[in-house]
Amino acid sequence: MRDNKLRWILAVMVLGVGTFPAAAVAASQTLNADETAILAHLEARQTAFTVQLSTTSMGVLTKELKTAIQSDAYLAMDISSYNYTLMGNQADFSVVYNESRSQYQSVLQGVKRVIARIIKPGMDVYQKEKAIHDYVVLNTAYDLSLQNYTAYDALFQHSAVCQGYAMLTYQLLNAAGIPNILISGTATNSTFGTQSHAWNEVDLNGKWYQLDTTWDDPVPNQPGQVQYNYFNLTSAQMAKDHRWNKNGLPVANTNFIQVLEHSKNPQDRQLLTQTGLSAEEPQNTYSTWSSFEVFLSKLSTVQGTVYNFRIPYSFVNQSWPNLNVNVSFSYERDTRNSRYALVTLTVT
Repeated sequence: MRDNKLRWILAVMVLGVGTFPAAAVAASQTLNADETAILAHLEARQTAFTVQLSTTSMGVLTKELKTAIQSDAYLAMDISSYNYTLMGNQADFSVVYNESRSQYQSVLQGVKRVIARIIKPGMDVYQKEKAIHDYVVLNTAYDLSLQNYTAYDALFQHSAVCQGYAMLTYQLLNAAGIPNILISGTATNSTFGTQSHAWNEVDLNGKWYQLDTTWDDPVPNQPGQVQYNYFNLTSAQMAKDHRWNKNGLPVANTNFIQVLEHSKNPQDRQLLTQTGLSAEEPQNTYSTWSSFEVFLSKLSTVQGTVYNFRIPYSFVNQSWPNLNVNVSFSYERDTRNSRYALVTLTVT
């Protein structure tokens, strides 16, 4: 999880040095003429360029440059470092990008090809998002060497850290017509501790959701395995182990499972089963020991039958009643409600 920071040198000759992190940004700001001119060079991935400005103030230029960068979410994460000088109203810029110009163009073209392949006629926005989520998880392995951190790496090398996952997810969602925001912050787990992290916030039919494709990919990589622990969480659910600057960002406060349950599209209901999120529905949640015992007493005897359900986490370590069938099971804590465990039980 690479901490991508932007550095600049403020100078008439050289006046000082400072840093600011790549923030959560949306590409929807109104720019003035100076900002528009700067952004055009940056989006063309030019490494050295000159802009004639309407200002001779270094302070104004600093604000304009920051605004230009943060108006393009992908660009804000793609810039590794930069410096600039101002003489009169002429500003000279030197910029280092994580992706070269040719790599960036390859990403745009590659994303189009992927979308043409994975998005099928008749898909609604929820199905499109799942197809993109699954593509990223299934075709990318987390880079434990911490060397690959761009969308290009994720798309063509099939290996990246969180930044590459989030940036590729961003481009794929955009190409599918799904608005989304890139977010950078920190995340904490028992394996890596607290580290810099990047993920997405997604707008589905006017409701916002938190989406972390990196944390839905098992580490070390398990080919063919997709998780949905961080698939369309609320901001409150995500905040249990993710931290970010929420100022100016939409709040994700919609229960995605309830949205699918009440959808009039029968394919949305299928998403609950396909993702295993059906385990969190009321009819598959056993909050009392007595209701759990009744469920266990009615297990099928058909070998290979799989059950996905939810129980209080404390039930996992209790002695279950003797069953009339042999079973194997796995469980994990429910990211949507940490009081519960999500269980997959298979009749063997």
